[in-house]
Amino acid sequence: MKVNTALCFVGAGISLRLLAYTRSPLKARIVNGLTIAIALTALLTICQYVFGWNLGIDELIFKDLGSPATSYPGRMGVNTAVNFGLTGAALWLLNLQDYPSDRLRQRPPSRPQHRVRVDTIAIAQSLALIVGAIALQAVVGYAYNVRVFYQFTMLTTSMALHTAVGFVVLAVGMLALRSDRVWMRSLTANLMGGDIARRFIPTTIVLPLLVGWLILQGVNANLYDPNFALSLMSMSLVGIALGLIAKNADIINSIDDDRLRSNDRRRSSEERLKHALQGARQGT
Repeated sequence: MKVNTALCFVGAGISLRLLAYTRSPLKARIVNGLTIAIALTALLTICQYVFGWNLGIDELIFKDLGSPATSYPGRMGVNTAVNFGLTGAALWLLNLQDYPSDRLRQRPPSRPQHRVRVDTIAIAQSLALIVGAIALQAVVGYAYNVRVFYQFTMLTTSMALHTAVGFVVLAVGMLALRSDRVWMRSLTANLMGGDIARRFIPTTIVLPLLVGWLILQGVNANLYDPNFALSLMSMSLVGIALGLIAKNADIINSIDDDRLRSNDRRRSSEERLKHALQGARQGT
């Protein structure tokens, strides 16, 4: 992990910590400063790759003495820079939701305006999902030995494995920060749909990746040919899908059975009340 990458992670972690608890205008300014610094570092790094610049920010603090995996000592990878740019924007939008600009808040509108309302939480969560997807792709690249998933070209720096894992954790944190809004609302709801989603999403992500990795190890060990591995992977995915469908049906049937029993008990109670009122010759 490069020094700038580590510093950006520290800044993102501090920003997430400040956003997660009681906030104040001072803390909002700190978060704004950190997120702008993260996004600016990412933008300058991308410009160095695109335009061939050397702005001196890669080894500003420490010299990268031994780094055979990159042609640019001390420079974070392109995918790492893209992720930090998206992370800085997402954290800035999450902070903007609660503390808009003082100038916009204090200035009264001169005349009625018809504006399209932009949901900053939806944009921030979408950016966090993209960050998590890029990082997860890098983790899969290391597990499956697919270099292009974590290093775009041989001339760019690769995303380190623990950097990718850190981005996954950071993306989960940003999504959990506003878990009652937009994309996370259905997942965290105390309803049947939210319960099913919480049960199946981890399995849907982890199990296919694990099965694919195990099958790939068999191919590398020459236990079977790639055609057999592809068919085995297809059948495994079918089995996983059928298993999840069966589990989902079992959960829904159990909930539906409880509902029917509750309705039967309610009707029985109403019948007993009706007979008791008739016997006592009382009315309601």
